Amino acid sequence: MKRIHKITIALSTSFAIVGTGYGIYILTNKQKQNNTLLENEILKPKQQKPILNELSIKRTDPFPILDASYFSKFVKENKYGEYFLDKKIIDEILKDIIRRFRNHKGKLDVDYEQIKDNEIILYFKYTLENDIRFKKYHIKV
Repeated sequence: MKRIHKITIALSTSFAIVGTGYGIYILTNKQKQNNTLLENEILKPKQQKPILNELSIKRTDPFPILDASYFSKFVKENKYGEYFLDKKIIDEILKDIIRRFRNHKGKLDVDYEQIKDNEIILYFKYTLENDIRFKKYHIKV
């Protein structure tokens, strides 16, 4: 009886130590990943990659947040090293926003304005009964 009790205590202690160690490992690994992401964002040169700026007229729920890396394939470089936006980016952004739109009821009006070759502003108006929401995406490289 004493032997079974000692084995049970030894196994319980071992499992507790292993579980605690594993939990600490997971927490420190996540912290290292977060620190690496922060360092990459802080140390990343600003001129090397195009940037997607998101401006809102009114911050609203149904509109998705755009990720710059998704649209970077549409950014082209001319022979002088200047970046410009491919015309296809407007269609791709519209498809992506409509696909990720959170509410499929109501009416979505879209307009855009191309300021320069490297700058586009997309305007969205979402209407559902008496609720009208606006969103503006400013894309500039």
